Amino acid sequence: MTEKRYIPKQLSWLSFNRRVLQEAQDERNPLLERIRFLGIFSSNLDEFIQVQVSALRKGLANAKGEGKKQLTTLFSNVSLEILQSLDQREQCLQTLSESLPKRGIRLLSPSDLSDQQGQWLKERYRKRIQPLITPIILHKESDLKASMRDDRLYLAVVLMNKGEHQYLLIEVPTYSLPRFIQVPGKRNEQCVMFLEQAIIHNLPKSLAPFFDFETLEAYTFGINRDAEFAVGAGAKRGLIEDIERGIRRRARGAVVSFIYDRSMPDHLLSYFMSRLSINHSNALVVPSGSLHKARGLTKFPSLDHPELLNEKLPALDHPSLSAGTNIFDTLAKRDILLYYPYHKYRNLTEFFRQASFDPSVTELQMTVYRVTEKSPLLNALLNAAANGKRVRVCIELKARFDEENNIEWAERLTDAGIDVVYTLPSVKVHAKLFMVTRIEKGEAVRYAHIGTGNFHEGNARVYTDFSLLTANKELTREIADVFEMMVDPFHRGRYTNLLVSPLTLRRQLNRKVRDEIIEAQLGNEAEIFIKINNLIDREFVSLLYDASKAGVKIKIICRGMCSLIPGVPGLSENIEVISIVDRFLEHPRVFVFHAKGEQQVYLASADVMSRNMDRRIEVAAPILCKNVKRTILKVLDLQWRDNVKARLMNETQDNTYVKQGRRKPLRSQLAIHEYLDGRN
Repeated sequence: MTEKRYIPKQLSWLSFNRRVLQEAQDERNPLLERIRFLGIFSSNLDEFIQVQVSALRKGLANAKGEGKKQLTTLFSNVSLEILQSLDQREQCLQTLSESLPKRGIRLLSPSDLSDQQGQWLKERYRKRIQPLITPIILHKESDLKASMRDDRLYLAVVLMNKGEHQYLLIEVPTYSLPRFIQVPGKRNEQCVMFLEQAIIHNLPKSLAPFFDFETLEAYTFGINRDAEFAVGAGAKRGLIEDIERGIRRRARGAVVSFIYDRSMPDHLLSYFMSRLSINHSNALVVPSGSLHKARGLTKFPSLDHPELLNEKLPALDHPSLSAGTNIFDTLAKRDILLYYPYHKYRNLTEFFRQASFDPSVTELQMTVYRVTEKSPLLNALLNAAANGKRVRVCIELKARFDEENNIEWAERLTDAGIDVVYTLPSVKVHAKLFMVTRIEKGEAVRYAHIGTGNFHEGNARVYTDFSLLTANKELTREIADVFEMMVDPFHRGRYTNLLVSPLTLRRQLNRKVRDEIIEAQLGNEAEIFIKINNLIDREFVSLLYDASKAGVKIKIICRGMCSLIPGVPGLSENIEVISIVDRFLEHPRVFVFHAKGEQQVYLASADVMSRNMDRRIEVAAPILCKNVKRTILKVLDLQWRDNVKARLMNETQDNTYVKQGRRKPLRSQLAIHEYLDGRN
């Protein structure tokens, strides 16, 4: 019974990525957007292999008895799902490739080249590509692992001469050149070729002056490495050095997957697997089509075909933040809700900009998890420090894949005299907070930002996220306590409004669910609405099952992993779960409780995962402003009524679309933009 109550998180995540693949398969989407969804699917899968498959491997190595048996079955199911999804990706790419010529676009293979195109490509290769091609000649002493990175594409090359084989490794220089080459075509025809195919086509003549060979064969492949590393040091400099060592270890970490062109001959496959010290028992070895590291499809050229892309939704100015407005005067009167990418991100950067030079501002504090290399927000903090203001930044150095960028920012901020705070190695700061202290009429007044997403302007163009700007004294006092806790772990603070992990978040969320259970048992109306990225904490899932059995009506919008199984008689028949995958990545975390008709609404930085509830600093903030609450509830209502991009979540994980029936089509992301635009 226990296993039937929960879906393994790994299989649920793969089901989410199938929803991304569905977007590539969906003929209702513009053609080039479908190709780019294939890239998103592939990028997601790479990270899944680096993190989840690696963790499964480690678990298998340490498991015994029944636990090992269960993990073996799970790993087998995960491997099968990956193989099947890669086959579906290849089929989808083939379908899209066949559709492109109808739009005047051709994906060229070397055999498709005309003489004129071949000559053009030869010159292009000689001038632009060949200078970046440096073959590595493989011999017994070659350290192939040290020569390869898991974010790059490679060619396995074999030169054959009089029965002898010479093996070469060639990195496809996607780090410097576009993955796609636009080759001149006929009138009204645009031709595109993959960079690796252009290299393979020109490689024989390129290598002939240096090697004796009768024939040459080249096949694409790629690897993924274990992305995890442990952090043990505690002092500032020691922590940075420990993370830097971990990054270097990651670059040479164990190979956990080897995905190769299925036409690669057995002798070449065996040779490279042997040199990488992998086999079918210690790595995921996956034959696939010729397309590898397909994340590059996200940058497939537009080719001057705007009709093959989504119609742009212009980002909106917030009606309360018009040009020249003093944001602090506005916030003194009302809370402001920003919703990206529907609202312009510059609404937020303007808040930081004004805080950096406002003579009344004395102090700025901020948390950093992921930011861009040229973050305008952090640059505003540098300006604030130059203006003599006290600035404190709690920067998370352990944000996976962003460690190097965060270390660079930490050192730059420190050099500017900013107080940079690092958390303990066992805890991550994932809260999205910014606070400004301003002297008004001789008193210190605080203004704050509480968000569901990172301070990352790149993500804000494609991730949906809420940002709450507030001067509410109850909230800002407690946010000040959160910042103090980051500096002094022994400082707990007093939280009557905020839900803060690892202190109160789990306990308070559980209590609010139990309150709804009590109301249902009394025969009163009881409802819970959750919008989340991942819902896999079994304690909380079990509590939702209890709520369902008590009669609480539960609606959940879950983008990614969901271990909960809805609609099971006697267990979860009062729970409905949908997932929305569309042009923007759904990212907000929102909790709504009926609360005897009060409708308590919380915006959160935390997903419902054990790590977020117990091992991270997270914040869920109540919405105290009626206008802001009304907007959030309207957004959730539009999403719940989506019958175009919403899928039903169930035990079979078949990602069936919500049926329209006789209802008008409602695509929530478009409807939300229209709703917010109408409020301006």
